[in-house]
Amino acid sequence: MPADSVDGHRLAALTAREREALALLATGATNSEIGSALGITEPTVKRHLANIYQKLECTNRVQASNVYHWGHPRGGALSGTPR
Repeated sequence: MPADSVDGHRLAALTAREREALALLATGATNSEIGSALGITEPTVKRHLANIYQKLECTNRVQASNVYHWGHPRGGALSGTPR
């Protein structure tokens, strides 16, 4: 995660497993695909995503993905380029 990210402090609050789930979510993976990749059940994926949304102050996967890629829930190049 970029240190100069606007929401870098929120990303740092995620657990390692939540960061793994967020990285997969940001690729467009479904909950089922995330679960398969991480070796966890879909209800566990949903719990991780709920925690991610709360910590990133997001309400959906698009906003969470924007924070991952751009450092901000609304997207847009705040620091120049996406990751």
